[in-house]
Amino acid sequence: AHWVHNDGIVNTYSQVYPRVEQGTADAAVEPRRPRSESHMSIDLEVENDSHTTALIKGTWHTHRMGKNHLCGTHWDKEAHHLYAHVFKLLNKWVAQNNSVPDSTTTTCAT
Repeated sequence: AHWVHNDGIVNTYSQVYPRVEQGTADAAVEPRRPRSESHMSIDLEVENDSHTTALIKGTWHTHRMGKNHLCGTHWDKEAHHLYAHVFKLLNKWVAQNNSVPDSTTTTCAT
């Protein structure tokens, strides 16, 4: 792997997104997927439903931070803000898509 200068926790090549499928997404269909079919950049500060519904299950979602790789760890004084936004966004997405199966319901064939 090619290594370049960074803060030392994650190599620069893997910090943006995994390079699994290189290709171009159809901009007319999904304009928010600029780099590859497996990548999508999100903005945690957006507070509207169209942003939440733009999340695609099975896609690597990234959020660019103006910090080093210790962001979101014990040493980050603003980590609670980051995680509050992430969980708010995910809870909203689950509520809109009803994508979590009810674990209390089981189906049995008799």
